[in-house]
Amino acid sequence: MQLTKLGPIRQIAYVVPEIETAASLWIEQFGAGPFFKMEEVRFPGWTYLGESQDMPVDLMMGQLQGVMIELIRPHSRVPSVYSHAMTEAPVLHHYGLLVGNISDATRLIGVPPLTTACSMGGTPFSYNDTRGTLGLMVELIEAREDVCAIFDYIADASRGWDGREPVRVLNLK
Repeated sequence: MQLTKLGPIRQIAYVVPEIETAASLWIEQFGAGPFFKMEEVRFPGWTYLGESQDMPVDLMMGQLQGVMIELIRPHSRVPSVYSHAMTEAPVLHHYGLLVGNISDATRLIGVPPLTTACSMGGTPFSYNDTRGTLGLMVELIEAREDVCAIFDYIADASRGWDGREPVRVLNLK
């Protein structure tokens, strides 16, 4: 099945050793930005292989044309959905799709999630292991109001961006 039938690719994400350095490279080399930073994020209900897991991460999100660039720096080296990508260089981790219903989308792609969690606003998302076919994970994100508002906010900030304030804090509390 064509994954984009579930929804367009809205996000390309990398696991990086230093989010500030990675964001600077995206700004300098592609003109992406501005980037919005969130530190020590713990997503509610986070599981790995069906077990609860404490997985704090730092995130930076910026826009490159029609796609969000997400930079992820995990705080822990315990086995996780990020373990394979934790190297000394940025590693392409996943494509993010906004989908109508995460359960239906999971059934359609035929790959069970390695990790499930919810956004701060309660929107479910999952990382599904499609590395064997696509070479990276697919994140399914239910297209609910709270998540769509963040995607729109970051995209709106990029329109007409003049390069000032390249890194900003995003506070969702």
